[in-house]
Amino acid sequence: MKEGGVDLLIANSASRRVSASAAVRGGDYECPGCHEPVVLKRGRVKIAHFSHQKNGLCVRQEEPETAEHLSGKWQIQQQFNGDLEVYLSVISQRPDILCRRANRLIAIEFQCSALSTSRLEERTDGYRKLGIEVVWLLGKKYRDRFKKASGAHPFVVFTQRDGWLLRFWRVDCECLEVWKNLQVDWLNRLCYRSNCLVAGQWRETGWIQVRHTARERQLLERQITIGLKTRNRRFLGWQQFCYWRNSLLQVIPDVCWTTRVIPPVLGTSIVIWRRLLLAQLDANWSHQGIKERQLWRWSQQVTELTNGAASGSSAVLSTQYALAIALMADLEANGQVIRKHHRWFKRSSAS
Repeated sequence: MKEGGVDLLIANSASRRVSASAAVRGGDYECPGCHEPVVLKRGRVKIAHFSHQKNGLCVRQEEPETAEHLSGKWQIQQQFNGDLEVYLSVISQRPDILCRRANRLIAIEFQCSALSTSRLEERTDGYRKLGIEVVWLLGKKYRDRFKKASGAHPFVVFTQRDGWLLRFWRVDCECLEVWKNLQVDWLNRLCYRSNCLVAGQWRETGWIQVRHTARERQLLERQITIGLKTRNRRFLGWQQFCYWRNSLLQVIPDVCWTTRVIPPVLGTSIVIWRRLLLAQLDANWSHQGIKERQLWRWSQQVTELTNGAASGSSAVLSTQYALAIALMADLEANGQVIRKHHRWFKRSSAS
């Protein structure tokens, strides 16, 4: 629960849903969720909306409404012809917009403020319990700071047509913007094609290409050095992981510098992720070789270390496993391991 600060575009009046744009001053309105009285407000900064009493309590959401969020919800509703703020009492959630398409229900959430990964998953799981698909559209703050994939990976989704993508709603130009075919470079910077839906037509608005050059390599090596010198918590954790396995984070074998297509699902640079997984492999290699299920378990362990949590998405899990298999393939191509059936053996012990 949150005290005060909860704004609405829809309220109840005499058991009927009324939009703030059509409401009249002085009317009796109540919140559809908590049934507390709300007051109609019209101003120059925010569009017309209903506001709770200052000390009122509402189960509706965690963050106060901003002008961007209120305006964006209204624009999205107009664009996709959905229902605003339908309260779902079974899960005590209220999607910003609920759309009906054939036999499907789609919840659209316009996220403008910070949201923890655990809360994101909790809200998404709530909709799934009711068989409702959910689409997350992100606001300006997210768009401005998603230069690196480290903060983007909880919102990244996969589609067969456009690969990995992020979706944004641009309040300034009232349009949907999609960053598709997402990849990352060695510095974990996002690379993508940007498209906007304007007047029902998709227009390509930008393209940031992946670059794997000596400069990117030097910059990442410098980041690792500075991270360890300044005792950055994440870098120290990765260094400790390597140290316990008789290796060093900053000593990166060439096989870790891959130029494969890398999706933004790891939470850090693919080079660091490969270095950590390689340290785990070296420390646990035996004369019996490495089994695929061991590789899978260790890749998950490394991903939790870089992301801070494991993801339950099947698309993310399968991609992480594919990245682990790719590392083994590169080791084999470099003559460092040999594969027999479902196990890998070190070359030196295979003769």
